Amino acid sequence: MAKYKRAAVAMLLMMTTAACGTSPAPATPSQSTSASAASSPTSTRSSVQSVAPDVSSETYLSVSLQSRQIRSVDLPSGVTFHVTDSDGPRFVMDEALGGDKTGRIGTTLWFVDLSTRTLRRLVDLSDGYVPFYPAIRGDYVAWSELRSADPSYTPPYNWRIKVMDLRTSKTRLLATGVTGVFPTVAIDGDVVLWTYQALGHQDRTELVRASASTGAILESRQLDGDVFRMAADGGYLAYTAGITAPNGVLAAAKLYVCRPGSTKATEIASNAHEVSFRNGVLAWGQDQPTDVPVALPSDTRIWSASTPDLRPEPVAPAPGGNGEHLQQWPVSGDRYVTWGSERTATGLDQLAIWSPATRHAYLVEPTTGVIGSSTAAGWLIWAEELPRPVVKGLPLSEIVWSP
Repeated sequence: MAKYKRAAVAMLLMMTTAACGTSPAPATPSQSTSASAASSPTSTRSSVQSVAPDVSSETYLSVSLQSRQIRSVDLPSGVTFHVTDSDGPRFVMDEALGGDKTGRIGTTLWFVDLSTRTLRRLVDLSDGYVPFYPAIRGDYVAWSELRSADPSYTPPYNWRIKVMDLRTSKTRLLATGVTGVFPTVAIDGDVVLWTYQALGHQDRTELVRASASTGAILESRQLDGDVFRMAADGGYLAYTAGITAPNGVLAAAKLYVCRPGSTKATEIASNAHEVSFRNGVLAWGQDQPTDVPVALPSDTRIWSASTPDLRPEPVAPAPGGNGEHLQQWPVSGDRYVTWGSERTATGLDQLAIWSPATRHAYLVEPTTGVIGSSTAAGWLIWAEELPRPVVKGLPLSEIVWSP
C-alpha cells in the first residue's frame, strides 16, 4: 500500500499503539468503540539479526518496458493519489489534497481494472464521511471513513470501517466509533483488520479482525506502543511502533512481527516506518540511525525479510548514490519488492523493483512521478501523477530481466 508524499506525513502520522497481547471478548461494531478492552500483559520481545548486503544490492540495474506492453487508464484531471493498493490487474486508491469543498482531502475511492482498461468510482462522500485508506485482496475492498466537525479535518473524528464485495457491489458496515487518530485498515485473505484508539485512550490501540464475508468479529485485542503502520499476511501481523511527538512525527520507531497464534512480538528492525507484508515477504523502509530525537524519515533504505525465519536483508542500494535522493513507499508481493526512488536531478520518483529471480534492484524505464506501486497476482502496477494522473501496469511474465 502506498502512498502519499512526505510533505503530507505530519498530518497523517498520528496512528495507533503496539505489541501482541491477549484477546478480550470479541466486540460487535457498536461495542468495539464504546468499551475499552481488558489490559494486555507486556509482551515478550526478541530480535532478529540482519544480513550484510551483497555487492549486487549496491547498484541499480535498468529494465526497459515497451509502450506496447503497458496497459494504462487515465484518471480525471486534478485527482491526486494518496493511498494505493492492487491485486492482480485491479487497483484501488483514495484521494489527497483536493476533491472536497475544503480543498484538503479528496472524496472518492477509485477502482481501476487494467485487464479491461476500465475506471469506476467505487465510493463517494456520504453523510459527511470521507473514504480513506483502501485495501484490496481478491474480491474484497475494505476502507475507513472519517467525519470531522472541523472543515480542516482535525480530531476528534467519527469513523467507520466498511468492506465491499466486488462481485455484488454490496457494502457491509463493520464498525463505528470516535477517535483522535486515523484508523488503519488491512486485509489478510477473507479477514479485514483495523486499528484505532478510542477517544480519551491515546495510550493504547485496539486491533480488530472481522470476517469480510459475514462481518463477524473474530478477535479484538490491544497492541502496546504507538503504532504507525500495520500489515498482515497468512496470520502474521507486522507493525511499526514508536513515540508520537506533539508535532505528529513518529520517533524511535521499531518494526515488530507477531507470528500466527503467538502473543510474542519479535523486533525485526529499528528506525522503521512504512511496512508491507504479502506472499510471505515483509518489506519496510529503514532509516539511518540519527541523534535527532524527532525527525521525518530520512536516508531511508528498503529492506525485506521472508517467512519463516524473517532475517532482514537490504533489497535497495545504500541511499545517497546512484543519482538518488531518497527511497520510499516499499510494497511486497509475489516475492518482489517495489518502491519509489526519488531522483536527485528531477525531484520525482522513479519506479524501482527488486526481482527475486536475479536478486537485483532495477530502475524501471520509462517511469516518472510515481506515487505508489505493487506486485500481486502476477501483475506489476504503478501510479503516476505527472504530467497527468494515470494508472499503468503489465503482467510480470512480460518483463525481461537482465542478469
